[in-house]
Amino acid sequence: MSADGPSQRRALFLAVLSNLLGGSAYFAIEQALRVWPPSALVFVRVLLSIPLFMIVTPRGSFSHALPADYGRILLVGSIGFAGPLLVSAHGLVHSDSSHGAILIGIEPVVLVLMARLFLGESMTRSQVVSIGLALTGAIIVVSDGRLGDMFELKGSALGNLMLAATALLWGIYTIAAKPTLARVSAPAFCSSTGVIAAVCVLPFAVPEARALDLERMIEPLSLLALGYLVLGVSFGAVMTWNLALKSIPASRMAVLVLLQPVTGVLLGVVAGEPTTLAKIVGAVFVFLAIWLSTRPPRPNSEVHSRTE
Repeated sequence: MSADGPSQRRALFLAVLSNLLGGSAYFAIEQALRVWPPSALVFVRVLLSIPLFMIVTPRGSFSHALPADYGRILLVGSIGFAGPLLVSAHGLVHSDSSHGAILIGIEPVVLVLMARLFLGESMTRSQVVSIGLALTGAIIVVSDGRLGDMFELKGSALGNLMLAATALLWGIYTIAAKPTLARVSAPAFCSSTGVIAAVCVLPFAVPEARALDLERMIEPLSLLALGYLVLGVSFGAVMTWNLALKSIPASRMAVLVLLQPVTGVLLGVVAGEPTTLAKIVGAVFVFLAIWLSTRPPRPNSEVHSRTE
């Protein structure tokens, strides 16, 4: 990250915060899925977050938008937002959650490659090393050091394939959002893509309505879980991600994604799960990777740079 002062530090803080919020969603999702069917939960989360984005959307947010920006907003809302939310929710039903974490963890690799291909972003050697370190650290943390178990990929092939596809879909979100956010405010982008996503998810959520239990839905713990998912994740994590993306290259955002599985596991430790050497080592790997990926690049350190 270039040392451009407070704005860059603020963007990095927002990017880290976004992934911490996303990683902390594990317990809330686990609780909410005891009451809500997967598609219905996604629909309600997205729907309730839309007014929050609208409240903070400044006037004239689309005044400088290009026709291509509207096309990218449609792409993000339908494929880059509704897509991964639905695919991951249903993929976890057919796969093991720990394997899901590592399959979704290929997102940084996909994101870096897509940023290079579609945005022309260059990579430095430290970025390449940091992604390898972060991915290794996330695997160690999630597997608790039992690396062999991670690659057995228990669960159905369909479930594992769906979770792997989530990485590509989230990559589409970030790559399409990056140029659009140069002309459209982050809250306006989030609200408009949220509306499109809600419309896309609705046909999947309606058939699940029969499985809803109103008495369980209004239990305090269920309401707390849903409230956190709406405020902390669907609003907070999404907003901070897009605010950060305005200032930070997409390829440098990639390594921060691996904070999510690490955060989930470390919160488990706080909740009383045993602390192991593997979790400590894996977390150190991830935080070292973040330091490498965000320090100012050295001259002539780019690899595969684009020739202008």
